[in-house]
Amino acid sequence: MVLKIISVVFGFTFICGCIVCKTPPIKESLGHNISGNNDRNNLSDQIFSDGNYTSQIQKMCDINSKKQNYTVICSVDKNSVFEFTKFREWSKLKPNSSTISLSITCSEGGVIKLPWPFRSFNLVRLFVLGCLVREFFIEVFDTEIIKRIPDKLKHVEIVDTNIEIDFKESMQISVNFSEISAEYKCGPLNLRTYIARNVSVASVSDIQLSAYRSTHDPSNTCRYKAAEIYELSDTNELSKFELPMLTDNLYFPNLKVINYTNTGHTDIPNELVDWRKEFPKLEKLDLSHNDLSRFHFKDVGYGTTPTGYINLQYNNIQSLSETEIKSLSLLKSALIDIRNNPFKCECNEITYFNQFLLQNDGPVAAGLRADYEYLWDIKCVQPPRLAGRKISELNKSILCDADVSIYVAQIATLSTVVIILLIIIVLITRYRKDIRIIFFTRLNIILPCQPKEDNAHKKFDAFISYSSADTEWVLKTLAPGLEVEESDFNFKLCLHHRDFEVGSYISDNIISSVENSRHTILVVSRHFLQSEWCVLEFRTALHQSLLEKRKHMVIILLEDVTLTDVEADFRRCLQTMTFIKADDKLFWDRIRYALAKKSRPVRSSPSVHIKKSTVNSDVMSVVIS
Repeated sequence: MVLKIISVVFGFTFICGCIVCKTPPIKESLGHNISGNNDRNNLSDQIFSDGNYTSQIQKMCDINSKKQNYTVICSVDKNSVFEFTKFREWSKLKPNSSTISLSITCSEGGVIKLPWPFRSFNLVRLFVLGCLVREFFIEVFDTEIIKRIPDKLKHVEIVDTNIEIDFKESMQISVNFSEISAEYKCGPLNLRTYIARNVSVASVSDIQLSAYRSTHDPSNTCRYKAAEIYELSDTNELSKFELPMLTDNLYFPNLKVINYTNTGHTDIPNELVDWRKEFPKLEKLDLSHNDLSRFHFKDVGYGTTPTGYINLQYNNIQSLSETEIKSLSLLKSALIDIRNNPFKCECNEITYFNQFLLQNDGPVAAGLRADYEYLWDIKCVQPPRLAGRKISELNKSILCDADVSIYVAQIATLSTVVIILLIIIVLITRYRKDIRIIFFTRLNIILPCQPKEDNAHKKFDAFISYSSADTEWVLKTLAPGLEVEESDFNFKLCLHHRDFEVGSYISDNIISSVENSRHTILVVSRHFLQSEWCVLEFRTALHQSLLEKRKHMVIILLEDVTLTDVEADFRRCLQTMTFIKADDKLFWDRIRYALAKKSRPVRSSPSVHIKKSTVNSDVMSVVIS
């Protein structure tokens, strides 16, 4: 209803502030169908020919009439502006006994100039949908205009609408508040229905609003004897002072419905706890679709209406405490509806509500009205394992047994995860070298803790030591697999037939080749063990390993050999060093990983170099001796 509270909520809540809102998207109207079932006669040409002030209205409105009852339906697009004052001039020409219903629907940001308190001759119903309202306070000090228009407005419905307030006008109202007439402050006193759904309003600060209330004249009481329905829904901009203002010096002896659906309430307002003190004939209080988790109502005998309904559906009520159940039993004059709330049924939270339902067979046995039979049909929403089951059927054993099964499942799942992790750890530990090799050769990923190398300056990546009997395998298989052009593993090899210096002694060539190579590959077979030159190459490579103090030798086992036929030094190498079998599935990965440069070369300091030379000389002398 547009009552005095409308002047406060849609008017004085804007004092000392300016609201400029965007027009919301148009939604399907839930308002009155004001087109009526009358015989439709398009009389716009005749009616709007009464003066120049009808020119704009004529373009956007249709008029239907039956006897002296007029229905005006207007459509306002983004390029149009509907002026309520021009509509008022047109309505002035109609007989005093006529009634007019005005419906305005805007699209794409349509604008209407609609001054409070919506007074127009013979206007009984006003419906506004999807509009941007301007000039809301333009007639605030024009007392004569308001007084000379009879107050006949009975129904107001405003949906999906934004109100734009001029800052200068709001400041003028604040300064000259005492000069505002009672007709303007109270608004339509004969209004029966007021609906504001998704209407953008703004609240002033607490200090400003408190100042207004403290200067409000208690003797200036607005009495809305015809008011029956008041709705302010689908808005999160509701001031916390809206309800105090609704009950402060305003009188609603016949108000039947209050609707605060989807207004963001988290608690029951104090003005509604004793719900019939201010509204003695209230029948329905709708607080659904909010965020209420608790509630408390009083009923101390106010009012004459025997039965009422308080709608708390679709809130955040998860259980009922002892206080709330007492509220149900004490409130004899109304039914509190808490269905469709997210009730919880937890083992560690055996609620008073659950015990209450188990101890009583029904509402009569519990001392409640028969209407509360629905309490025994309320179902769990959480946890998922009990969703859909009636709370009245769940005792502690059922709740906790279900929990135990869940805990067992959780423990089993956790144990499975732990076992899988342990298996992964064991496999990684067991095959860590193979994993490191594959990451490097196939994914080009160098894992941490790689040995540092300082031999990048050497001429060859590897010298291959092999028996002449194994030449075919070396030249046709091994060498082509390591000397691959345009590849990350294109190694430079030193081979007897290709890289030995002609005219030099074989022993000198062997020593030079081993010293100028980062690694020495020993292709071990029975023929290798029987060759004196191969044994010399082995000893030279062993000596180089001792000098460099790193794994210089890479041993390839071309075939199985008997260790009893191997000399002692070579036997110890085969027993202590890792060798690569030629038939290994990861043969190429292993050999490429062994030869590859896996870290940046490190430049040794002079002092370290001298120390190495000294040590190397000692080692050399020991080996020669």
